[in-house]
Amino acid sequence: MTLHKAPKHIPLKPEQLKLKCDTKCFKFDTTDSITPIEGIVGQERAIKALKLVLISKVLDITLLLPVFLELANRLQ
Repeated sequence: MTLHKAPKHIPLKPEQLKLKCDTKCFKFDTTDSITPIEGIVGQERAIKALKLVLISKVLDITLLLPVFLELANRLQ
């Protein structure tokens, strides 16, 4: 198998790390008017993957990558 080096990336300047958002897209003026939600939004797969890793650590088992991926897919 031939290994290839990752391309060299140009480092970003600090001002390039900021995300500018048009506040007109929001339908509220302040966060005081928003109803709080519980849980983590949009992270179901990540939570399932973490649970699987934690279970494997608690049970002291090592999962082969294909087995791990199959179990992770079944948790979806």
